[in-house]
Amino acid sequence: MRDVAGRIKKYRLVRYRRPEPKARRTLLRLLLIALCVWLAYQVIASEHGLIKISRTKSEIQELDREAASLVNEKEELDETAKTYENNPYLVEKALRDELGMAKEDEIVYRFEDEKEEEEELPVVEPEKPAEKDSSGEKGKQPAKGKR
Repeated sequence: MRDVAGRIKKYRLVRYRRPEPKARRTLLRLLLIALCVWLAYQVIASEHGLIKISRTKSEIQELDREAASLVNEKEELDETAKTYENNPYLVEKALRDELGMAKEDEIVYRFEDEKEEEEELPVVEPEKPAEKDSSGEKGKQPAKGKR
């Protein structure tokens, strides 16, 4: 018998242990649930979570597309600049057309469309009749006749 009791003490068999109190088990379960909720939040919605990572990836793709379009635009502008450097006629034409410049003895005539003139005409308000003075006479008006 001594041998059996020694073995039980030595190996602490599970079936011979004292049962844990219910309060302790409940506390451990609550802690486990809280840990799972915290881990789920960290994985999904935290600063380094899946939502943030997905947003960052989409921003990176958008910025890459924008960078590629800017590189293409830069190349086109470089080509345009090279053509203007090599051709003084194009430079002169651009200065004349865009900035309205002319040579020393030249006269520049500008013609405007009728539509633009109509839009720019000022609105004229009708004149009000002159008010009478206290003496009963109307306000002085210029005399009609030859000058």
